[in-house]
Amino acid sequence: MKNSIQNQPFTGAYSIKVDLTPFHAGDRVYLPDTPVLQDKYITAIGVYWNASAVQDPDGDNIGVNDLSDMYLTLVGLDNVNFFQDIPMGYFRQKNRQLNINRYIFLPNCYITLGNPTDKNFLLMTFFYTDKIDCNVLPDAKETNIQPLEVPVFDSPYNQFYLPDNRILVNRKIRNIYSSYIETKAGQPISSSPSGYTLVDPKNTFLTIIYRNDIVIYRMPCAFLQQFDSNFELRFDNVSYDLPSSYVELSKDVAENVGNKACYFNFEYES
Repeated sequence: MKNSIQNQPFTGAYSIKVDLTPFHAGDRVYLPDTPVLQDKYITAIGVYWNASAVQDPDGDNIGVNDLSDMYLTLVGLDNVNFFQDIPMGYFRQKNRQLNINRYIFLPNCYITLGNPTDKNFLLMTFFYTDKIDCNVLPDAKETNIQPLEVPVFDSPYNQFYLPDNRILVNRKIRNIYSSYIETKAGQPISSSPSGYTLVDPKNTFLTIIYRNDIVIYRMPCAFLQQFDSNFELRFDNVSYDLPSSYVELSKDVAENVGNKACYFNFEYES
């Protein structure tokens, strides 16, 4: 049974990357100024974590970070710290999201390093909403789920566009689920309905475009692997243009991916 305490709805999400490699114990690492997030009302933050090394689409290692020895401080537009030294592990995917519900001044926010054994690049996804005064998402009257299979193949361009789907035209997203993956000897062995071996969601990143605007940017598909999560993500009827949206793969995976597929299930209301 799912936990009755739900994550907050969101209308968009944007991922940023923080380079921890040059820093040492006790250092403050300030978050990069990100114009896209300047006017966004942030509801929550998700931090990517994996037990082994994982590259992002640029080839940077975002997988192994000792989150238990890193602490996040968030600063509001009034330059006052409203979250002080919160352990980064609280923000890991599949944990219940901490409610932020503020505009934040990103360049003054920082991560304090304890003495982490592992520190690489940190991928942080900022969830936000346009419904500031009343961020409520009513329960769906009727739930529909439609599959979407994205072929991926060896290509010098690490962007694989989502196929058009007539059933999903003019729908609004309530959730997206990425595939459950079985592995053998560390390699995915699960296949799509078309018979293609699936790329592990830990190596897949989703960008959703609507009317030429980025709605979701580089969300780790590990966040969408919600089959064992008590706290599902809650897309607030997000609009999209499928043929303009795309997935990216970890750089090392994309270089030798062969012919495989990424597999999603889109949940929408009738």
